[in-house]
Amino acid sequence: MQFFISGSIGGGRLFSREYRDIRGEIRFCSLNNENLQCTEKIIYKDPTGLAPPNRLRLTGACVVDNSIYVTTFSQILRLDLNTGEFEQKHSFDRYNDLHGIAFNGYEFAVANTGLDLIHFLDDNFNLIRTLDVGALSGSSKIFSSDIDYRLIPSTKPHFVHPNHCFWFENSWWVTRFIQKDAICPETGEKWDFNLYGAPHDGIVTDDGVYFTTIQGTVILVKPNREMKTWNLRQLTGRTQIGWGRGIMIEKNKAYIGFTKIRKSVSSMAKQIAVKNGSVSNFSPRILELDLVSGCVTNEFIFSDNYFRCLTIFGLTNY
Repeated sequence: MQFFISGSIGGGRLFSREYRDIRGEIRFCSLNNENLQCTEKIIYKDPTGLAPPNRLRLTGACVVDNSIYVTTFSQILRLDLNTGEFEQKHSFDRYNDLHGIAFNGYEFAVANTGLDLIHFLDDNFNLIRTLDVGALSGSSKIFSSDIDYRLIPSTKPHFVHPNHCFWFENSWWVTRFIQKDAICPETGEKWDFNLYGAPHDGIVTDDGVYFTTIQGTVILVKPNREMKTWNLRQLTGRTQIGWGRGIMIEKNKAYIGFTKIRKSVSSMAKQIAVKNGSVSNFSPRILELDLVSGCVTNEFIFSDNYFRCLTIFGLTNY
């Protein structure tokens, strides 16, 4: 099985002011005979100056043809899988803390977490329209048209904090981290995840839509809207397994990326760390979940010192 991780390498002590993203990375991996190997890494150090220096990371990604499209704090990049070269495709002054990108065959949807917006672009990266998820959710917060938000380290607290966009049943959907749900702005349909945690990432399959929550639960919403869940903390018998992020599905297995809980401008991450136990010895990892038996069947740990600061934003088959 071949897949890649989009994320960043961080530096500094966890929860310290010095903690920062040193660079973004795409890390290509293979999983054979229960052995995880990182076969190649492609480093991205932002040459544009269009982001604060401590926000040099790669976040959500999607594969289209022979390219990986990935978001940074303030840009959309294209990585050519043939050449291994990055190319900036889009950036403008409303981008702040982009978390994800998805493609439905003719347009891209981009989650602008910092401003509670979803931007839609055509396949030539021309901006088509913008959806104000904050206003749709009842926020009265107004962002200035005179500010270049690409240079603002944080706009927290967020009213919605949208992380993940996805195309399902011929409509765009988006997760709302604060409200703990996923909504379809076109129809108004909502899937409530309050019993399971705050959604971060997801993937659409023939089974339905799978989501991760930062608290460590995998949620499947089936086409008939029945929900099935797997609490990975209960299944592993642990109070702490990290911050749940990316997910990919391979046959009857789910692979979920967990990141060492990071410093946040708000106290949210630290509160979760205290509530769920110490994270001082926790390393980023991928858990393998058997979707049939409901058991965690393997765990792949990035355990050496270099990888302890790896932030896993997304896992994607290719």
